[in-house]
Amino acid sequence: MKWFLAFFIFPLLGFSTQVSQTIYLNQGTLVFDNQPCPVYQFNFSTTFDTAEAIIKINTRDTLNLIVKNNLAEAHTIAFENYGEITIAPSSEEIITLFANQKKSIAFYDIEKKFRYVGISSAIIFETPNCAAFLWSLREFDNLLNQEVLKGNNVDFSNYIPNVFTINSITHEALMSNSMAEVKGQVGDSIRIHILNSGLMIHAMHFHGYHVIIESSNKQNEMIGWEKDSFPVDPKELVTVVLIPHQPGMYPVHDHNLKAVTIGGNYPGGMIAMLKIAP
Repeated sequence: MKWFLAFFIFPLLGFSTQVSQTIYLNQGTLVFDNQPCPVYQFNFSTTFDTAEAIIKINTRDTLNLIVKNNLAEAHTIAFENYGEITIAPSSEEIITLFANQKKSIAFYDIEKKFRYVGISSAIIFETPNCAAFLWSLREFDNLLNQEVLKGNNVDFSNYIPNVFTINSITHEALMSNSMAEVKGQVGDSIRIHILNSGLMIHAMHFHGYHVIIESSNKQNEMIGWEKDSFPVDPKELVTVVLIPHQPGMYPVHDHNLKAVTIGGNYPGGMIAMLKIAP
């Protein structure tokens, strides 16, 4: 089955180039505070990688996205506001996304428990040489993850996560993640796409700067706000623009104290860094 999700581009933007990208739905294990946390995750190869597959392409390009399912069960993936595809085990589907002026598209499993254990990501459309970053916010209860991957029914009514991540990694490792560690110069226009792949609301707080909320797929009333703190709902994809007015190194973190810990210890969890040169 092929789904063609059509986007339109104004003629003045020029001709698009065909770009093909394959991502694989894999099973693997992340380790946090010496505790295993089994997950499902999109990767760029058939081998499980702790790094999530984050797709970034030119706004003018047409993306032929091939999604291969290496898991034992079928999964239905929703592309926010555009449609769904169902991928059988050991099968693949092709999705064609035409070039447009949108900056990002969230996609995730329609089943809550599978989105929770990692089947969630985003496609970023950007202009060439534009500084752009993606923060995929995710929290886990590692024991609950084990129940999901065993095929058991899970009850989220008493959900108490103990692991908090950005791009499936925690604070110290975020310092070397190219999509999480924001680097730029004073006066740059920097886009940061923030996807809440978890089940909790996360309130992100920027030190040193305010950002302009450029888009949101859930909270249109926030568009145009200039803030240093704002909530990101589950399944929400928010794009903000940072134009630094001063150099320095500043943290960005969840305002929930527990979300900036790992194994109950601070610092950890959802803490990213802004590194701005003069």
